[in-house]
Amino acid sequence: MSRARWIGIVTALGALAAVLMPSPPAARDGVPAKQGQVERRVVLGLYDGSYTQGPEDIALRRMAEMPLNHLGLILRTHDVRTGLPPVETLRDVRGLLCWFAADRMNDPVKFVDWLERASAGRKLVWMGQAAFNRDSANKLTPGALRARAWKLMGLENLGQWSAVTYDAKVTFADPALIGFERKLDGVIPPFGIYRKIDPAVQAHLVVRRGDRPGGESVLVVTSPRGGFVAPDFTHHLGQGHDLQWYVNPFEFFRRALFDAPMPAPDTTTVSGRRIYYSHIDGDGWRNRTEVMPYRKDGLLAAEVVWRELIEPYPDLPVTVAPIAGDLDPEWRGSRETLSLARRMLAEPHVEAGTHTYTHPLQWQYFENYDRMREPTGPQTPTGETKDAARAYTDRPFDIEHEIAGSIRFIEGLLPPEKKVRLVQWSGNTRAFEAAIAATRRAGVPNLNGGDSRYDAEYPSLIWVAPLGRRVGSQLQIYSSNSNENTYTDLWTTRFFGYRLVLTTIERTEHPRRLKPFNLYYHMYTGEKHAAMHALKFCLDTARKSELAPVAASHFASIADGFFSTRLVRLDGSGPGVETWRIENRGALNTIRFDQPGGRSVDLARSRGVLGERTFQGSLYVALDAAEKEPVVTLSSGAAAPEAALIQARWRIWNLRREKDGIRFTAQGYGQGEMKWRLPQRGEMRILVDGAPAARAVVSPGGTLAATIAASALEPVEIEIRGGSI
Repeated sequence: MSRARWIGIVTALGALAAVLMPSPPAARDGVPAKQGQVERRVVLGLYDGSYTQGPEDIALRRMAEMPLNHLGLILRTHDVRTGLPPVETLRDVRGLLCWFAADRMNDPVKFVDWLERASAGRKLVWMGQAAFNRDSANKLTPGALRARAWKLMGLENLGQWSAVTYDAKVTFADPALIGFERKLDGVIPPFGIYRKIDPAVQAHLVVRRGDRPGGESVLVVTSPRGGFVAPDFTHHLGQGHDLQWYVNPFEFFRRALFDAPMPAPDTTTVSGRRIYYSHIDGDGWRNRTEVMPYRKDGLLAAEVVWRELIEPYPDLPVTVAPIAGDLDPEWRGSRETLSLARRMLAEPHVEAGTHTYTHPLQWQYFENYDRMREPTGPQTPTGETKDAARAYTDRPFDIEHEIAGSIRFIEGLLPPEKKVRLVQWSGNTRAFEAAIAATRRAGVPNLNGGDSRYDAEYPSLIWVAPLGRRVGSQLQIYSSNSNENTYTDLWTTRFFGYRLVLTTIERTEHPRRLKPFNLYYHMYTGEKHAAMHALKFCLDTARKSELAPVAASHFASIADGFFSTRLVRLDGSGPGVETWRIENRGALNTIRFDQPGGRSVDLARSRGVLGERTFQGSLYVALDAAEKEPVVTLSSGAAAPEAALIQARWRIWNLRREKDGIRFTAQGYGQGEMKWRLPQRGEMRILVDGAPAARAVVSPGGTLAATIAASALEPVEIEIRGGSI
């Protein structure tokens, strides 16, 4: 059926429905009825795999995806060698992001024809080489066809190339976009001559070749069509880790991909505070410690981690993921490893995870597994197989045994009320599609990979990973920070090195909050005195920080929710008013507005909103988990005199605003610090599960700051009320 005929049928059916069906429901409680436009969040990233080492190596994933995630967008990569997706399958695509490593491709004629159709009604952003210039046999594409491609960007390429640039000068550099991590000073990279042919195109970087006529070129532009960055002007490329952005990717993508501001599903914040979570991989569980005085008793490294890093910090949750083969007596387990696991995993603030059964090291090896070809070399003193694709090779690999089997074994060590809540990927963490699917069948989220760092050795946000990776139909969630391996040269030196994770934690908080506060390490940290004290320093820093601690599985579920969330823009809200319905968000309960324009949440016209908090110019809106489809309305009017959460250490949901106060459910770790905006004045009494717990006074400005001197590892019912109780 043709597209035109299909649209005609749909239009006719819509007209008939308008006659036969009753009118849409009216607004309820000031909230618009269920209607609106779903915001497209997908960016289709196009690349040519002929010039990369693999899909994880492409600039789209290494450089563009994290900033896109921060803006609320989802990157879907596509290798043009596999063909071009039918345009009718791009309904959820907001824009096309082309980032090619070479100025050639297999069939540029077909590509440009597709690009013209695919970019209609979508943004087109071009970074890197103009791959449509030549075909794979190095034959130049006809000039008229190349001109059509450039016209889509509102540009003309004059076909001139300045290879020698000693006399080239930057005549204009927009400070909002250019010089983000590295300035364009000294001799600039070679460049072509590009001119604007669309008056709507805005130039952000202009250079000139000496005083020659026609030598001026626009190298970074944005427009209502999208955006363009000339080759070699996205970032500086040095040796090793020396990569730095010239262009501000957050601002560039914002201008190139948005006509109007859109809220971002936020994975960094809960109850107005930065998320804290920690998780430990089981590697090194059976190693003997070198830390005194434990060394003289021959204690396991895991025992030292338990005594020094877990037990003293009941206010900081941690997910412990043993390797089942380290505990199972039929593999490498013993009474000692089993006893420790039972004690450790029984603690209320310890969440149980699994780090698989046999600890695969090279996951891609097992995608098409052949037992006859699996390396089964000599074993190390701790029982691992040397130079193998997994630690324990006694039996054939079985993905159900690795995931579901390890979960069943570890759950056999847990108290009845506990379950394994998370799979933490092992080895190189590059799980294949069937492996990730096995975690979903087991009913648990998955985590690990990414290895984000941002410090003196990794001096760019380029090294801060996105939220995860799509593998076929499956989604792998990355941990928010790297573990101690990258700080200790694979556990060979600088055992104090994990202290440096605090630099990344600080730099991903300011000037914009990009990641939670995540501590991620292994049980072999308990081997070394310096490593153990590095972790203690990090834990003590977390304890002194304003955070909202959650279990690692909860963060993974929040990240899953980022990818499933639907943002529906609602119409008819009035001038200066913006209304959104949030659908299918899973465990994600924060929506962030980066450009609120002085507006705040209008609680009278919202539903399922706990409150709001402004931080670094962004408005973080806390949603009520008890509301399936909350509605958020921003307006510039005075705030309604209704109770609103400002920030809290605990997770809060099921908020009920009543005449003399509020009721809600809460759960969290450590004391219940919280701050509210309340319409009541004077002294307020706080009850936990019906029992008096604290008193606090609402300030003249209408805020109440209170601390409940207890932990709420299990959900509690809290009331904050004025008057006598």
